[in-house]
Amino acid sequence: MKIDYTVNDLKQNNTTEDFGKHIKVQFLWDWDPAKSPAYETTLAELKSQSSEIVSKKVFHSKWTETGGLKPGKMDWFWIKFIFEDKGTDQNVFQGDSIALKMEFQANQTEGKER
Repeated sequence: MKIDYTVNDLKQNNTTEDFGKHIKVQFLWDWDPAKSPAYETTLAELKSQSSEIVSKKVFHSKWTETGGLKPGKMDWFWIKFIFEDKGTDQNVFQGDSIALKMEFQANQTEGKER
């Protein structure tokens, strides 16, 4: 999985502050709030990580148990975005938005000849 984003700084007042550092991202395999996310980080950290690292942290824990996603089958997961209150003045982000691009890559393992 590859993540990229751009910030629309509405008032042009963010200076060097990256809005993505204030957005927590949680990857969930179950929507039950009592269960812990499979992986949690910030949007800025996701953007800087390699796609292999992100994929392993999100999907490896689930699909190692089941042997991966079987042909013809589907699975569900959720991505939750949280504006994280860091206890500092974050008013510079009022009115700002983020254009997010997520690219999911599938890799096929060696199959059986039929």
